[in-house]
Amino acid sequence: MNKSIFFTSFLVFLFHLPIFSQDELLDEDALVNADEFLSLHEALKNPERVYKLNLSDMQLDEFPMEILQLTNLQILDLWQNNIDNIPSEIQMLSHLQYLNLGNNKIKKLPKEIGNMINLIMLDLEGNQLEELPENIGELTFLQNLSLGDNQLKKLPASICKLKKLSDLTLWENNLEELPDKIGNLTNLQSFDLSENKLKSLPASVGNLKYLKIFDIHANNLNTLPQSIGKMTMLSYFDASDNSLKSIPSALGNARTLQMLYLQNQKDKQGIPCLKSLPGALGDLKSLRQINLSNIGLTSVPVDFGNMHDLQILDLSKNELLEIPSSLGKLKNLRELNLSENKVKTLPSPLGKLPNLVQLYLQKNEIKELPEAIGFLSKLRELDLSNNKIKTLPSSFSKLSVLQIINLAENQINEFPLVLLKLKKLNSINLKSNKIEHVPEEIARMQQLEYLNLRDNNLPDEEIDRVKRLLPEDVKIRF
Repeated sequence: MNKSIFFTSFLVFLFHLPIFSQDELLDEDALVNADEFLSLHEALKNPERVYKLNLSDMQLDEFPMEILQLTNLQILDLWQNNIDNIPSEIQMLSHLQYLNLGNNKIKKLPKEIGNMINLIMLDLEGNQLEELPENIGELTFLQNLSLGDNQLKKLPASICKLKKLSDLTLWENNLEELPDKIGNLTNLQSFDLSENKLKSLPASVGNLKYLKIFDIHANNLNTLPQSIGKMTMLSYFDASDNSLKSIPSALGNARTLQMLYLQNQKDKQGIPCLKSLPGALGDLKSLRQINLSNIGLTSVPVDFGNMHDLQILDLSKNELLEIPSSLGKLKNLRELNLSENKVKTLPSPLGKLPNLVQLYLQKNEIKELPEAIGFLSKLRELDLSNNKIKTLPSSFSKLSVLQIINLAENQINEFPLVLLKLKKLNSINLKSNKIEHVPEEIARMQQLEYLNLRDNNLPDEEIDRVKRLLPEDVKIRF
């Protein structure tokens, strides 16, 4: 975790937390205002008055034992050094609430760390830990535990005793399973398990009823438990880059979900394996962004049209033959990606997307466009490359704010005259078509910055004429 973000988060915690131990501990206001020592030498001059010590990025090769003299220390930052061993005597720092040991070379923690009962935040990211001491579960006031970028293969069952834990990061380890009682962490709000080797999730994860952020991307998951539908406060869920073959319909109960990432579901042979989705996902009416790219999808549930708040929908790199008309009900949609499918026609209701800004349709089998496309009044970028289009509908002239259009690798025989009416167009790509002539009116396109006419049927004299027509600052490709 970024050190500055972690420290700021700690101070936020302090503003909302009571102090749990001896009267000698500074309260939150006093601790925030206390001097932060950046030198151990200076700190040792008045050790009893030192509450915050920052020795991050000091190229320390070992834990300075002199720190143990600072018996009132509440914040210790040793981030980004070369420390490979933590002495058991660290338990003498009984007042410590914040301990940052991130980005060192620590391979093992002393069991005595379980005696540091005042710890609220413990950062161990970026080390070489292969295991955690069983008594880590004794840190009953711990709220933030960062263990990402280590070599953990298993978590001790005692970690499930950390009932006050709200943030647990375990990204980029070697975990193959979670303790069955992981659901006992009922105050957890953010849980990052990405880039591990998990094959399944225990059903008890459904008990994490306050969880808002759940990241399990880049594991080896084949299924998700139905109990995931009990996470009714979930707002961010990333299960991308797994091997999921189905999505439980219960996920539709996560009505507060705003961001859902399910892209890149492949089996062991690298073949996309999530062929269909439950219509219940249409109940996610708070969803703003969903990525379903490269999962082997053959159809889109009609109920997707109920996602009224959706702004970004990515359905690229699938096996879609058609698009349901119900998507035309997504009035807040700003970006729609349907590229690299097998779509032949577009339903006219897509023209009813009043807020659509970006539309990607490249690498399909589209031969013609509906007149309704001209009603996309806010469209600024349109990619229709690698299709079978011969002409553009006259309604194209209504796309008054269109700035970028890509029509490369189609079957266009004549320069589309409707493009000349688009006053804000600054980029036109007509590469690899069959155009022989460019109309003189192109010189009136004052916003034009880029024109690609490579691999067409333009004779040399026509190329010279176009060069003379356009200003020198327009990038032309022939």
